[in-house]
Amino acid sequence: MFCRYGHRVELTDTGRRLLAITQRIFSLEAEAAESLRAAAGLLVGQLRIGSIGPAHATQLVVAFGQRYSEVALSVSVGNSHQVLEGLLTFRSDVAILPQMGKDPRFFTVPYGRSRIVLVVGRSHPWTARKAVRVEELKGQRVVLREVGSATRRLFEDALAKAGVEVQRVLEIESREAVLETVAAGMGIGVALEGETHPDTRLHTVRVSDAPMMLELEIACLAERREAPAIKAFFDVAREIPSALFHASNA
Repeated sequence: MFCRYGHRVELTDTGRRLLAITQRIFSLEAEAAESLRAAAGLLVGQLRIGSIGPAHATQLVVAFGQRYSEVALSVSVGNSHQVLEGLLTFRSDVAILPQMGKDPRFFTVPYGRSRIVLVVGRSHPWTARKAVRVEELKGQRVVLREVGSATRRLFEDALAKAGVEVQRVLEIESREAVLETVAAGMGIGVALEGETHPDTRLHTVRVSDAPMMLELEIACLAERREAPAIKAFFDVAREIPSALFHASNA
């Protein structure tokens, strides 16, 4: 079940499989109790939401919390890989993440799209510009998110397609850390439009000839889509007029 490596203790493969089964059992037990309460007209319990960024979850969390005040909400933020892993290991009930293609394990609905932009510090020569061409990135110093970030993947795909090489000066694990590093003048960052918030230290620039759009969706495990709190979350999401919702995997 466990392996000891010096002072560290890790699960064996068998231990990890048993942990996943145990997590599923506890989730199903909680869903059973929620279903009984929902049958009596009460929606209580908890809902754990995973998201690639706090800004993407805020509107939905506020709308859901106003309607179902008895449901305790929690939001965890990570890159695309981490958010997806949270669903598969039952650490999250629903997730807001980039579209992952057809996968029978999940029920999903589209959640609109976000443009990927460049972020520069106020001392950078591009602070007076609204857009640049992708070829102008050649040789530029760039600060990147960690491997597993969909934002990084789409940016690097655009560079590869254009045959442009940049100078990768730093890889760092959070969007906040990327923005702080960019503000300090270390290089150009990459973020979703709107993630920088009002920050006088930063300026966003679009790439005019290589539009990079991240298609987002809300997802849950297909086997859990009828759980009361999860179903209610999707129902609230469909009523938000600013989002583009069309059921998929129905």
